Amino acid sequence: ARGVRDLPVGEAGEHILRELGAERTHDDDVVVLCVQVHGVLSDALRLRVPAAADELRTIRAAARRWLQDHDVPEPAANEVLLLLGEAASNSVEHAYRHGAAGEVDVDVRLGRGAVSVRVRDFGEWRPPPADPTRGRGTGIMRAVSSAFGRTSDARGTTVEATVPIESGAAVGR
Repeated sequence: ARGVRDLPVGEAGEHILRELGAERTHDDDVVVLCVQVHGVLSDALRLRVPAAADELRTIRAAARRWLQDHDVPEPAANEVLLLLGEAASNSVEHAYRHGAAGEVDVDVRLGRGAVSVRVRDFGEWRPPPADPTRGRGTGIMRAVSSAFGRTSDARGTTVEATVPIESGAAVGR
């Protein structure tokens, strides 16, 4: 169902039924309930997703919609999406060693003149790799935010940052 979340409700239901082969395999009634919620705006976007690479798209899509719904100007929205992508990618790639299953929490909030971002994992911190072609994510996150912090302890790693809304003002800092 994740692949149809941007389709109109009627099309989403029909697509799911086709993919399941319900038309060919069931002689009885089959029901798929699809609901699309409109007009509910929250000043925070909160997600908890599995720490898996294919979930990064889920995070970006949800954040993109939330930022658009809150009329965050495109330059600042792009910086928030870049920051989220870097922080969540780090959690997915580095926090859960040896294939251990884990989760990533995302919290995005709209404040006065800024969007605050918090990405948290529950895995183990690993220092940046010695490979000079890797480990640029922290620099990117610092460059697109007016405030950046990362804390790590036995309970995981948390990245917190603030992106100014005034037309992406943090770039180049």
